[in-house]
Amino acid sequence: MGCGDACPYIPGKRYIDWDLPDPKGRPDHEHCCCKGDYLCDGYLFDVASGKEVQTHDLNPTEVVREIARAVGVSSALAPTIDAIAERVAGHDVLLVLDTFEHVLDAAPDVASLLSSTSGATILVTSREALRIRGEHEVAIPTLDVPSGSTIDAILASPATALFVERAVQVRSSLTIDEEAAATIADICRRLNGLPLAIELAAARIRHLPVKTLRDQLEHALDALVAGPRDLPVRQRTMRDTIAWSFALLDGSEKRSFVDLSVFSGGWTLDAAAAVCATDALGAISGLIDKSLVVRVDDEEPRWEMLDVIR
Repeated sequence: MGCGDACPYIPGKRYIDWDLPDPKGRPDHEHCCCKGDYLCDGYLFDVASGKEVQTHDLNPTEVVREIARAVGVSSALAPTIDAIAERVAGHDVLLVLDTFEHVLDAAPDVASLLSSTSGATILVTSREALRIRGEHEVAIPTLDVPSGSTIDAILASPATALFVERAVQVRSSLTIDEEAAATIADICRRLNGLPLAIELAAARIRHLPVKTLRDQLEHALDALVAGPRDLPVRQRTMRDTIAWSFALLDGSEKRSFVDLSVFSGGWTLDAAAAVCATDALGAISGLIDKSLVVRVDDEEPRWEMLDVIR
């Protein structure tokens, strides 16, 4: 299926925004809506390795330049939207813009590029929507944690499977019996199924047995450290990841984040109004837009913050 074909989840859509729970590791591009290989004058575009522009080290004014470089616009030409559109004209192109949340001022450039091309599909990963026409958000949930108590049910959980896979990489002798499986399930639940948190926890199996690791999660930010060196610095510890997210908030949002973090197990609008220094609904809405608060679908509206973020 080419990029210009209908997406099985969002028919006919050419702009897709992955809405990531925050903090979270990078998405798995093989779960992208569009699958297949895309060829653009010798450049292979596929789900895993298409033209991917890492935006986390850029400022908004540099995004167009990096897109131009990624699609092979000649260095002799000015890196403009028109030059990019001419370069990809007549081709089906999947362009991945990763970690876009801190260059949101470049969102109009994405809209301009979309309107200037007919065969480009743009996949953006961001904790916050770009709010441009043609945008369709696809929320990526955290991993499912175990719901059953048997060892088979526990190991079938995506969260547990990720933990075991990463743990065995650092301790090949790890044995998963019923007791260990139950403890790992508890670890994954405490980490709310967040992939980055699970991977950082699993890496500690090199130093700690699973029971001790679970107990250490009472102070999760101290335990979840020493991530892979090939990850960006902000993703090597949970503390740094949360600090990165917190730094992107404005002053009012930071105050609301701190105010609402006192709740364990969620809160109602009235409860939020009792602790928030600003408009409670506005505060909740702003943090939902930043993927730091989630709505719980109960009869009475409730919201919550993931425990590992609190």
